[in-house]
Amino acid sequence: MKPQYQHNVATSFALWFDHHLLAKGEAFANQTGKFYNYEDSRIPSTYKVFGSPHKQFVFDSSVSGAIVPSGVYVNSVFKPRSNGLIMDYMNGRVLTTGIAANAAVTGAYSVKDFNIYMSNEDEDDLIIENNLEENAKFPWSGTYIQPYDELIPAVFIVSESLKNKPFAFGGEDETRSNMKCVVFTDNPYHLDGVLSLFADTQKKVFTEKDFGDYPLTEYGDLKNYPYNYSDYYANPNPSVELFIDDVTVSKLKDSRSRGSNVKTYIGFIDFEITQYRYSRA
Repeated sequence: MKPQYQHNVATSFALWFDHHLLAKGEAFANQTGKFYNYEDSRIPSTYKVFGSPHKQFVFDSSVSGAIVPSGVYVNSVFKPRSNGLIMDYMNGRVLTTGIAANAAVTGAYSVKDFNIYMSNEDEDDLIIENNLEENAKFPWSGTYIQPYDELIPAVFIVSESLKNKPFAFGGEDETRSNMKCVVFTDNPYHLDGVLSLFADTQKKVFTEKDFGDYPLTEYGDLKNYPYNYSDYYANPNPSVELFIDDVTVSKLKDSRSRGSNVKTYIGFIDFEITQYRYSRA
């Protein structure tokens, strides 16, 4: 099935949300450290996998002060992406060919304060059923983050609903998309910060991009390096701009420990997004 309008809205919204949180909220930390070798059955055997002690890396070069890695050091020699190396920004690791499993792999990168996930689960399932672990704040010796685990602090973006309403003669509709963001964090300061930051985005616009132009590959690497959010949406066509008509933020009244000593604080951001379009064209 070819991508539809809501696919475009959801991915464009996720990229805008990530950029706004990193650029305006400065929600990242710069790190330098070791990558640890491990096996991953989902990855072709031609690659060796080296994971960092963190999850998602910043991949947007337009974020001031952020380190977007273009490679790593292997036995103190720099190995770039163009030389048999894949940067998996989403899983905080590198995939590389032509080196031994016991090679010393190090690098510098920026780790997001909040991992960003697209989800099809509703908020009740996310809160009650998910067994989310806490993300590493600082590197420690001899370990790495499992590649496909969902870690907090995190924001889960859920595409909730889509409704077309007749707007003008000639078949033009007002299309309203509702996006919900469920925020999980380990301290109330970060929760208040995210909710406040996005409460102020009401009446802002962001640009729709085709689903097929999403900048990351199936391995979590950039299709074209560097990726710059501002350049990605250069010279936008006003007809594909999406208007954030309304934003509502709220908190879950109680914090939850989830069977550990770490309390989880949960909040919600509801976006109502409007575009005028010819949906039946």
